[in-house]
Amino acid sequence: MPKRKVVYAITIALLLAIMNINMTIVNAQSTKPVVVSTLPMLNYIAELVGGNYVKAISAVPQGANPETYEPSPQDLKTIINADIILASGLHHTRLEEILERYYSQGKIKGIYLDVNTYKLYGLKLIEVSGKPSPHGFWWDPKGLAAVALALANALAEKDPAHANYYKIRAEEIAQEALKYSNSLSGLRVAVYSPPDMYFARGCGADVVLLLTPNPSSTPTPNKVKELFASKSSIDVLIVSSIDIKLSKAALGLVEKFEKSGGKVAIVPLGAPGWDPLSSIIAGVWTVLNVVNKGSPQMTGQAGSGSLSYGDVVLSLVVGIALGVGVMVAWARKVCG
Repeated sequence: MPKRKVVYAITIALLLAIMNINMTIVNAQSTKPVVVSTLPMLNYIAELVGGNYVKAISAVPQGANPETYEPSPQDLKTIINADIILASGLHHTRLEEILERYYSQGKIKGIYLDVNTYKLYGLKLIEVSGKPSPHGFWWDPKGLAAVALALANALAEKDPAHANYYKIRAEEIAQEALKYSNSLSGLRVAVYSPPDMYFARGCGADVVLLLTPNPSSTPTPNKVKELFASKSSIDVLIVSSIDIKLSKAALGLVEKFEKSGGKVAIVPLGAPGWDPLSSIIAGVWTVLNVVNKGSPQMTGQAGSGSLSYGDVVLSLVVGIALGVGVMVAWARKVCG
């Protein structure tokens, strides 16, 4: 064979090999399980469990209200064709009402995960006015563990080649979360809304008062009166960043309660960019920091002074920073 033909043959062989490699990469990418989450916090869990082997999509666009958002027909088609839909359940949002109807009609072919599945993995819902609350159960260490483990099993079914990876990731996440399940044990607390209650109860605190049925509500005058009447018998009032964002009354109540000598811990539940595990870690540190410092108006002790609302916010920032450090260390341990 002439040299020119040999060169041509080699060149063609190389091109075919490169094309084959590229097609293999494309096929590998296209076969990633698609997990669509109906809430941003659930999407964080999907990213933690699935890593680079999963295409995790939040169905709710950045900045949209998860409770009222309704997808376009094209977006809805993407959602119902997902391999796994990660939902909260209990008719929590407008989107979930639509998906539950589609699911009952057999129009969702993938795996649909919600509270009914998470209960099998240890989730315990709180009840508000006699009804189970779906608001923020992923901020309970047991609730977070339940979602992660349920998702890992669903991913293992859809992607058996990486089943061990998903299960190990989920178990690591569950173990890390459950480390904090008794971290607030012995504390008597009041909480602003159900997400705060899930967090506080899940971390071992005794919740003696719930002020509102959801984060966007305003406490009734009787609830506010009850809070101030029980001030001496509770260790701290827990208010989350999501309460302050959604309720105009939350910040005013915080300031009023502090001025009366009460202790307030503002925990980063629902803070943008924070996954539930980071929020739990930073939240625990923030509560303990506020409790150990004593009353915001504490005086008469050596080295003590008046703590302002700014001090509480500073505690939140430091708590978040600590949470980042812990998460980085944990990620290095899991990912090597």
